[in-house]
This record gives sequence, structure tokens and C-alpha cells, in this order.
Amino acid sequence: MSSQENRVLFVSYRAKCIDLFLKIAVGLKERYIEPVFILADFKDKNTTGQFIASFGISYEYIDLPLVFHEPLTFWLRQANIYRRISGRILDKYSPGLIIFVDDCLGFRAFLQKIASRRKIKTAVMQWYMPAPAEAYENLEKKKWMDRYTNGQGGIFSKVLRFFSFPSEGAWRLSRFIKYYDKFILNLMGYNFSNNTYYPGGGSDFFITMNEDSKRQFLSQGIEEKKIIVLGSPFFDEYREIMHSDFFLLDKNMRKSLNIDNGNPIITFGTQPLEKKGFLSQDEYMESIRKIAQVLLNYSDKFNIVFKLHPADSIDDYKSKLNSLANSVKIVKEADIRKLIYVSKIYITSFSASALDAIVFGIPVITYNFWRKGDILMDYFKFFGGTLHAKNLGEFKIFIQELLQNDKTLYLQLKKEQESIRQTRFVLDGGCTSRIVDFCHSIINNGSPINTQKKPG
Repeated sequence: MSSQENRVLFVSYRAKCIDLFLKIAVGLKERYIEPVFILADFKDKNTTGQFIASFGISYEYIDLPLVFHEPLTFWLRQANIYRRISGRILDKYSPGLIIFVDDCLGFRAFLQKIASRRKIKTAVMQWYMPAPAEAYENLEKKKWMDRYTNGQGGIFSKVLRFFSFPSEGAWRLSRFIKYYDKFILNLMGYNFSNNTYYPGGGSDFFITMNEDSKRQFLSQGIEEKKIIVLGSPFFDEYREIMHSDFFLLDKNMRKSLNIDNGNPIITFGTQPLEKKGFLSQDEYMESIRKIAQVLLNYSDKFNIVFKLHPADSIDDYKSKLNSLANSVKIVKEADIRKLIYVSKIYITSFSASALDAIVFGIPVITYNFWRKGDILMDYFKFFGGTLHAKNLGEFKIFIQELLQNDKTLYLQLKKEQESIRQTRFVLDGGCTSRIVDFCHSIINNGSPINTQKKPG
């Protein structure tokens, strides 16, 4: 085996996946396997790169071109660029294994296909627990039809609106053209996956968190021989936090947040929903102000903390919340999992951090922000373990019931969360080492060893 083949590429496009990969990368270095991070289109590339380099790990940032999500404005230019970048990356690093968080979208899909042609092993690592594909299809439909009916979207939408094409018919036509475009791309040799839902593509292996995810991926057409249940490094972090000294953790968190009283913490985790096409920034911030006003009714007995998403700006929040910003603690750099663990209640939209709260047994409220109805019902109906507020009125009720003396709702939620923790989380502390063993076996033997572990 050459030194070049003794290398694992980690391909990531979001900060949370860096945390997922880092523990594995450190374990590989201890076994003299070189990890390299490929950061695809990170906004905070300097900060992220410096963080990775602090572990003695190499990285490369790739500035990708814009991808249009509108049918008929689809990709030929981007496809050529992605193909060229993929070839350059593989020529430069000649890895023995490539690990993705998905291999069915954009640059990652092309890199996977070209690696497959070169007989380079590829694996998708599950980094969150996805809902069934139908939930994402419904979500995408609502977003698309909202853009269509509100005069947004690309050239295709504008042409259909000009001819007064009905919205439902436009959606169906867009789906047909979307898959037709991909069919044509495949005929042209681009080999682009027709599956746009996680995990999706054609990798050799799918490293899943639990048996429940395995069953779901089987239902989505992934071959059983490709699916390996190893857990997740996140699970090891959960275990580490849950076995730590709570009072010391709480003390250190309060010190880092400059909280000098002993009142419990209520945390709201933001998401850049306006950047994801759900609603405008003004609409989103108006909803945030209303949530803040509800929470401030309890500020005499609780500390209200707004933990910002990495893509959010602390200056934007302080300016948009105006006077309310002085009454809530707005932070960006705090460790989100440790903050959730020491919180009395956690509130978010449909962030994967809701799952952190579930495993910790922290009451979590998920809030629907969208003006056109409830986009999240299918998603959280699948998972359970949360109180899903479809509007501000329901949010007020949930907050009041969780904080009042009657613990019926609280205990019901805790019971549901305990069931989820027992069936979907592998909390034995060995997930990271099993994944390192998997990578080591692929690099040295070309096939995985049997290291699968069930939840419990």
C-alpha cells in the first residue's frame, strides 16, 4: 500500500459535521493514517481551517460555484466544474477512503461517482436522524409553491406565472423536469444521482447511527450489505457530558455566559431560516421578538439565553431585537450541547440540536415559524420526544405548562424521550473507536470488520 492510499478524505459542507469528523480523524492519526478535510463552500473558512489545523490535521477549502435549485436553470456549467474539481482532488490526495455526510447533492455527488470509477472506497456517515423522504418532499413542495405564488423563483417559475399556470400543476411539472434533467445528465455521462434525499447516492458503505435508521435506509432502496450500524461520535460526546459533574458543568457554563445568579436557564437555539427560503428576515425577526417577549414574562425566575446558529450574526440580533436584546443573553460561541444539558427548557425550530435535548432528557419545544402553515409537522411527528408549537398561542401554553407546578406534561415528555434514547442512541462510549476500526480495516484490507453495535 502506497503512502497516498494511507489517507482518508473527510468531505464536509457544514460546521456541525466538522465536530463529527474530528474525533475520528484524531483516532486515525494515532494509527498512522492521514486524515484530510475537504471543506466545500464554508463561509467561515479561515476560522474553521484554523480550528482543524490546531489538531495537526490538513485541510483544503473549495470555493464552489452557485448551484441553481430551479428546474431548467439546471447545471451544465456547474456539472463540468464539479467534475474538474473532483478529478483534481482525487489526483492530489489519492485517498484510500472518502467519507461524506451525504453523497447525493452537488459537488459531493460528482466526487463520489468519480471516486467509484477509480475504485476508491466511499462511505456516507449519518450525522443526523432523518425523517422519511416523504417529509422532505412535502417540505420542498411547500417552499417551492410559496416562492411560486409570491413571485419569487427562477426563470422557469416566471414563465409559468406569465402564462398563469396553476401552482399545483407547476409543482408537478417542476418535479417531472427535475428528474428529466437528471436523466439527461446521466445519459451525458455525468452519472448524477436521481435520489435527492439523504443518504441517497451510490457509496460503498453507509455508516448508520442505529437499527432504526438502517430500516429507514433499506426502505429508501439502500442495499443491506452496504449498511453498517456503528453509532456516532456525537453519541460518545453525549455519554461524556451525561457522566460529567453536572454542578461543575453548570458553574463553568454560567461563568462563560456571565450569569451571576442561580436561576435556571431557558435556551432558545436559532436557525437561519430566512437564508433557507422559508421566510424573509423581517418576518423571522418579528417572530423572534414575539418569542422573546413571551420568555421575558419569566425573566424574574429564569435566565433567558439565545444561542445563535453559526450562520447567524450577533450584531443582527442585537440590532433587530432592539431593547429586548438587553433583557436576554445573546451568545454565539457557547458549546450548544453543554448549554442544552444545563438548561431547564430548550426551544428551537427543526435543528438537529433538538435531538441533543431529547437524549439529555431536557424538555424541548420546536416552533413553526413559517407564514404559510406548519412545515415541520411531518418531521417531528416521525421523531416524537418534542412539544411542537404550530403557532405563538401553542408556544405560550407549552411554556406555561412546563413551568407550572403540575408536572403531567413534563413527565409525559420525559417518558417519550427515554423510549427514544433507549431505541435510537448507542451510549456505550465506543462509537468513535468502532468507526476508526472501520476506516483502518478499509485502508488495510479493503473491507470492513464486523464492529456493529446495537442501541442500548
